[in-house]
Amino acid sequence: MELSQIQGLMKLAAVALLTGCSSIVADDDGVTRERRPAIIHYHSDSIFSLAPTEVTAGQSFAVSVRSYVFRCAVQGPTFSYVNGLTARIEAFDRFPVREREEEECSRGVGFALHAASITFAERGTATILFHGRREPGSVPVTGMMHVLVK
Repeated sequence: MELSQIQGLMKLAAVALLTGCSSIVADDDGVTRERRPAIIHYHSDSIFSLAPTEVTAGQSFAVSVRSYVFRCAVQGPTFSYVNGLTARIEAFDRFPVREREEEECSRGVGFALHAASITFAERGTATILFHGRREPGSVPVTGMMHVLVK
């Protein structure tokens, strides 16, 4: 391994340690990506999320939210958390760490569907919150849906 490669790896390790981010990875295509909140709201488009309007208490059901993936970005993980009658869905995608890699990609705009399975144990009106970010501006954004739990 050359000295320049070692220095590059050390810089990458320092960034990971300083930011607490252990999700920086070099993928099979040679692009180094990091996990960031998914872009679920783009310009004037609405947040596109799916969930049933009614569900049965104690039974799992699927929810999803669409994200925009540009150029070298790829779909990342989706995490779900339920507390009483509130569910949080956190969508992440993986974006190039280096700007040059992002510019070299020829892919245009694509979409990813972040899906999760959740269960509400109690009856009532539940709230599902979809967390991601809005572009332009990289602003945190939350979409919301209500579900009747019978």
